[in-house]
Amino acid sequence: MNSFTKLFSSFVLLIFLFATSVYGQIVIESTEYPITFGATVSLYSASDTIGPGFTVNVGTTGGPQTWSYLTGQFPGGENTEYTVADPSTTPFASSFPTSDHAWSYSDPSDTTDVVIFFDLTNTELFDLGMGVNTPLGPFTSVKNPAQKVIIFPASLNTSWNTSYSSSFGLPGIFEEETIVNAQFLINGWGTITVPLGTFDCLRSSYSWTETLNTYVFGNLISSETTNTLGYTWYTETYGFLAEIESFDGETNPNFTQAQSVTLRGGTTALEDDITISSSYNLYQNYPNPFNSSTNINYDLPEATNVVLSIYSALGQEILTLVNKRQPAGSYSIPLDASHFSSGIYFYKIITGNSSTGSGQTFTKVRKMVLMK
Repeated sequence: MNSFTKLFSSFVLLIFLFATSVYGQIVIESTEYPITFGATVSLYSASDTIGPGFTVNVGTTGGPQTWSYLTGQFPGGENTEYTVADPSTTPFASSFPTSDHAWSYSDPSDTTDVVIFFDLTNTELFDLGMGVNTPLGPFTSVKNPAQKVIIFPASLNTSWNTSYSSSFGLPGIFEEETIVNAQFLINGWGTITVPLGTFDCLRSSYSWTETLNTYVFGNLISSETTNTLGYTWYTETYGFLAEIESFDGETNPNFTQAQSVTLRGGTTALEDDITISSSYNLYQNYPNPFNSSTNINYDLPEATNVVLSIYSALGQEILTLVNKRQPAGSYSIPLDASHFSSGIYFYKIITGNSSTGSGQTFTKVRKMVLMK
């Protein structure tokens, strides 16, 4: 066997081994979008509109790809718990007669109630607008026509456009009018890890143009237009998983600085910006496959001893990245593999100490691929 044949055979084997470890491309049907009244939808949102923003890797087109977005990477955000509600039980039902489910949120600190109304059909999911109860009274903002959130069946290369206008405030006194034009394209697929867990996913890119007009006593006093790019990730059973949006004026679809991030299943951020998970987790490294460097993320719900090691395809331990006691929190450990050869590697985490009873014993192994 000549050197070229050997190289080609090794490459084919590498691709085969990697292909057996990744998730498949999915198709999301309308019947797979969940509506369970009383269920909770938890969203962690962080924003930095001034800058420099959050460093992100949104990936590329196609797949399979691996994304990992955890709350610890985007400090300073907050968690909001929405309850899926029957629209007829809300005080704004008459303004949204076609809605079949709503997300309801109450903020006891300022006695504000927010209800977002949706309509799920066999072919589309629409955002109809929202109602807000405030100490000053109830307000509604109806999107006309309804915003098209996603179309079904959703798969790679599915595209759609949406345009709508909505108004919020006291008509004739103070009112804000929002006009939106946006284009969406599902152009990526793979797996994503968010605080809720790790899932097969589809990635939709979007281009969003929004104009905000402000009126006082019927007179236009200001008008501002913003143009942003963004990405949204969806999965079966749960629907929305994550969204990342650029700063105004961004033109590079591979932008690396985001002004806002929203993640499904986030936990409340502490004052010191450390997010505590309720369970032990070892996530898929990102990027994967990788060239020379990657990051390994894991969660600790309690203080414990941690050993994080790298193994060859033959099971030989070749590097220990972490070997110490760590407090509860989310961690991202960089791996410099510039001196490794291309191939399959494994990483393993072991927590706890059976002799001292320090933390729960947790062991997890994952595969990664180095391609130079």
